[in-house]
Amino acid sequence: MVAVANAVRWYYYFCPGIWELMFAINRYTAICLPGLHSKMWSAKTLYLMVAIVLAFPFLINGYVWFHHPYCILFEKLITCRHSLIIKLRMSFIINVFLIIVALFVVIVGVFMSHNNVASHALAIVEYKMIIYTVISTFLFTPRYICLLFTLIFPDEKYIFYDLSMLLYFLQHYVPIMLLPVMNDIYRKAFIEFVRLLTFRKNKVITISSTNTK
Repeated sequence: MVAVANAVRWYYYFCPGIWELMFAINRYTAICLPGLHSKMWSAKTLYLMVAIVLAFPFLINGYVWFHHPYCILFEKLITCRHSLIIKLRMSFIINVFLIIVALFVVIVGVFMSHNNVASHALAIVEYKMIIYTVISTFLFTPRYICLLFTLIFPDEKYIFYDLSMLLYFLQHYVPIMLLPVMNDIYRKAFIEFVRLLTFRKNKVITISSTNTK
C-alpha cells in the first residue's frame, strides 16, 4: 500500500500546473476566440487534450520509472533521499512555471477582449476570475517550497509539512469560498441553492408538524 500511495503521490506532484494551464487556455479561447472555442473544445479535441494532460507527468518525469522505480515506490528511504529532492525541485519548477503562464494567459485574454464588444460582458466575469487565479498561484508556490524544506531542513520537517498542508487547504478552499463574492453567476446560483435548501427544510418541518398533530 505504501508503494501504491507513493506512486499516486509522484503522479499528483506533476499534475496541478498543467491543469491550471488548460483551464486558462479554455477561458482565453472563450472570451478572445469564441469561433475557435467551440471547435477547439469539441468532443474529439477535448479528449485529445485531456489525454495529453493526463500523460503529462509521464512525459516530463516518466524516465525515472526506468532508472529509479524503487525510489518512486519507497521514496522515504535514506538511499532515495537525493531522488526525492530532485522530484520536489523539478515538480516545483514545472508547476510554478505553468501556473505563472496560466495567469499570464488569463490576464492577456481579459485585456484583449476589451476590443471585442461581444465578449466584453464575459470579460468582466473573467476579470474577477484573475483574482481567483492570483490567489491560487501565490498559495501554490509557498506550498511547494515548504514541501521542499521538509527535506532541506529535516529538524523542522514537521513544521514545514504542517505549513504545506495549511497552504494546500487555503489554496483550494479560499478561492472557492470567494467565488460567490467575485462572480455574479456563482453568487446567484449559491443564493438560489440556499433558498431551495431553506424552502425544502421548512417544508419538511411543516409536514412533520402536521403528522404529529
